[in-house]
Amino acid sequence: MVLDPLRRESLLLGQTKMNADRTFYDVWASYKPADISAPAVALHALRYSIDTSILVNNSLEGKRKCVFVPKPAANARSPCSSRTC
Repeated sequence: MVLDPLRRESLLLGQTKMNADRTFYDVWASYKPADISAPAVALHALRYSIDTSILVNNSLEGKRKCVFVPKPAANARSPCSSRTC
């Protein structure tokens, strides 16, 4: 079991596994505990794409493109009014 307070679903249930001399954590389920609030989101994804392929040797190849913008603070004021923007 892993508790990661930086994730929205911060409680992870699973087990460690070895593969190709590397250790992985195989997640079976994840939950959001009732007494832990999710972290504030600092970025907003405008666009993203993920392209993946399974190669002949059963390895994975992937490419991703992301465009992020900062999410304004809840108390931040817009630099313009709704009439001008």
